[in-house]
Amino acid sequence: MSNKIESAMLNIARLSCSLLLGIFCTTAIATTLLEIDVDAMSQDAEFIFEGEVILIESQQNNGSIRSHVSFRVLDIIKGSFSGEIIELAFTGGSIGERTVSLSESDIPQLDEVGIYFVESTSRQLLNPLLGWSQGHFIIDTDKLGTRRIHSNKMLPVSAIQSTAAIPRNIRKPKSTLAQNQSALGIITETETSAIEQAMTVEQFKMQIRELFE
Repeated sequence: MSNKIESAMLNIARLSCSLLLGIFCTTAIATTLLEIDVDAMSQDAEFIFEGEVILIESQQNNGSIRSHVSFRVLDIIKGSFSGEIIELAFTGGSIGERTVSLSESDIPQLDEVGIYFVESTSRQLLNPLLGWSQGHFIIDTDKLGTRRIHSNKMLPVSAIQSTAAIPRNIRKPKSTLAQNQSALGIITETETSAIEQAMTVEQFKMQIRELFE
């Protein structure tokens, strides 16, 4: 996404709130995203890691709100990182009575443990995760204590299907991202309660590594 588009979207948010000066302000910015396939997501991500959210700080700058999320790095799946804590900044958040949010861009929550596909650790983006919600997975534990993978909407991820082997002439064309949709090749259950159908964390990591190695 270009810097011009990002600036225009943020200016819309500032204008909306300035018109409501002095009263409660919630700005929801509608965005249109293209779906991405799991092969490209795995190959193009600069950094993929398992982490735990330990701190969230929202800051206001020139009318925009950004949430700085600190993760404890628990495991590196792709890329390199020398520290124990990594900070990623997401557009949106709440300060006082003002809230800014982007559609399809959920900010990781405090104490959340997940797997994150980072587009860039250095560039300032609206959302640093590749494909936004598509590169955001949450880890939950079933009744037997097995850690399993869910989409960021808490839908159990039951399988990964590489799209690379599908001939281009019959491959489904990419379209705009639908609500609660995961990346192409990420198969999810329709019910959040079907946790036993979800892949284990280690199964998920192994298949993701196979896609970029």
